[in-house]
Amino acid sequence: MSTAPPFGPSGNDSSSEDASNEDVIKYMKILDVAAALKEQHDELGKRLSDDDSKADLRKRLQGWDTKTGTETDVALMETAIADYFSNAFEFKGIEDPKQERLADMYINRGKIIKKKILPITIAGLIALSGWGLISGARKASIRSEERKVEEKVEQTYGLKQTLERQLSEVERESDNTLVLELAKDARTVLNDTDNFFHTYCRNGDAKDNVTVDNYKDVEANIEDITTTLRSSKLIADKTSSMVRGMRELESAKRTLDSRINNIDASKYTANMKEKARGMYTSMVNAANEGDIESAQAQNKQLSAYLQDIKTFSALIPQTQRAYASLKRTAVEDIAKQRTESLYEGAKTQMETADVARLRGSAAALDALDNLVGSAYKLRIVSRPGEKSGVWRQYGTRGNQNVSGYYIVVEAIGNNGRVIPMNITNEETGRTEKVTKWGERVAKSVYEGVGRDKQDDGIIQKNIVGEKEIGYLTTRFTMKGVDGKAQITRW
Repeated sequence: MSTAPPFGPSGNDSSSEDASNEDVIKYMKILDVAAALKEQHDELGKRLSDDDSKADLRKRLQGWDTKTGTETDVALMETAIADYFSNAFEFKGIEDPKQERLADMYINRGKIIKKKILPITIAGLIALSGWGLISGARKASIRSEERKVEEKVEQTYGLKQTLERQLSEVERESDNTLVLELAKDARTVLNDTDNFFHTYCRNGDAKDNVTVDNYKDVEANIEDITTTLRSSKLIADKTSSMVRGMRELESAKRTLDSRINNIDASKYTANMKEKARGMYTSMVNAANEGDIESAQAQNKQLSAYLQDIKTFSALIPQTQRAYASLKRTAVEDIAKQRTESLYEGAKTQMETADVARLRGSAAALDALDNLVGSAYKLRIVSRPGEKSGVWRQYGTRGNQNVSGYYIVVEAIGNNGRVIPMNITNEETGRTEKVTKWGERVAKSVYEGVGRDKQDDGIIQKNIVGEKEIGYLTTRFTMKGVDGKAQITRW
C-alpha cells in the first residue's frame, strides 16, 4: 500500500477534488482493515461489546498506520468505524448472471487454476520442452549424418591420392609403350573426379565444404565418384602388376639366356637347345606386348625345360657308363640279354629327349651293373632272437592242408657285409629292397634246418647258394631250394 500524497492548498478546486478522492480511498482502506480485523475476532471467538470492539478496532487501525507509515485523520477513522458497525454497507446480490458467473470464477480462481489452467499449462510446457528435445536430437542426428558423409568424402580423397602416387611410380619405372598408355588412361579416368574434390574436399578436408544444406547431394554423388575411382584403380593395378612382372622377367631373361648359351650342343641336346631358344623368344615377345601372365607362364615352362636339359645331360653319361661296365662284366647270357634290352630303350629315349623314361632306364642299368658286378652267398639267418624259418597255413585243397615253408636268408658279400636285394613278395606281388627274406623250401628242408638249430642253437649247414661276378642268377647249393618263391614279411 503506497503512502497518500499530502493535500494541496485550500481555495483550489482541483486540489479540493483530489483531497476528497484521497479521503474516499483512505475511507475504503479503513473499511477493508476493519473487515479483516473483525474476521480475526470471529476466528478467535471473542465476545466483545460494541464499545470494546470499537476501541479494539481503533487501536488496531492506529497500529496499522504505524506499520504502513501512513497517517489517518482521526475524524475520518471514527466515521468509518461508526458506519461499519451500523451496517451502512450491506451486501446486495448481483442482478446480471454474467457478472455473477464472473464473480464465481474469481472466487474459485484457485481451484480453476489448479484443475483447468495449470494442467493445460504444464502440458504445454512439456510439449514445448519435448519439441525442444526432439528438435535438438534431430539436429544432432543430422550433424552425425553430415559428419559421416564428410569422412566418406575424405576417405575417397585419400584413395585418389594413393592412385595418383601409384600411377606416378608406374610412369617413372616403365618405358613400355603399352604400360604407359594404360597409365594415361587410368589418370584420365582419375581426373574426372577433380571438380568434385575441388568443390567439397580441398586438400583432403571436407568439414568446411560439406554442410547441413548439401550433405545429402554430396552423399548421392560420392557413389559415382567411388565407382570412377574403382575403375581407375583396376587400370592402375594392372599397370603396377605389369611393371612388377616385367622387372621379374628382366632378371629371369638374363639367367635364362645364360643357361641356354651354356647347353652343350651334343647330338642329343642340339634339338633341345633349339627348342629352349624358341621358348625364350616367345616369352620375351609376350612380355614386350604386355601379356605378362603369358610371359610368366612361359618363363616357368622354360625354367622347367632347362632343368630337364640339365638332368638329361647328366643321364646320358650315366647311362653310357653303366652299359660299358655291364659289357665288360656280364658272363651269363641272361645278364648280357638284360643289359642290351635296357640299353636299346635308353638309346631311343636319348634320341627323343624323353627325360622321364631315360631317368628310369638309367636307374635300371645302374642296378643291373651293381648286381652283375657283385658276388655273394645266401646264408640262413641264425642270430639270437631272430627267426631262421617261417611256416604259413594258406588253407585247404580237398582234404589236404595247403602250407608254405620258408627259411630266412640274407646275401653276404665277399667283404662280409650284408647286401640289400630287390625281392618280389609272392603274397603281395610287390618288389621291395630288403636285407633278409624268406626262400620257399620243401618241408623236409624246413624240418632239417630246425633240427640243426635245436642241437646247439647254431646252424652248421647254413649256406643255401651263391652268385658269382658276371652272373645274374644265384646258384642254389642246398637240396630242396630252387629260388622260385620268396616272401619279405612275416
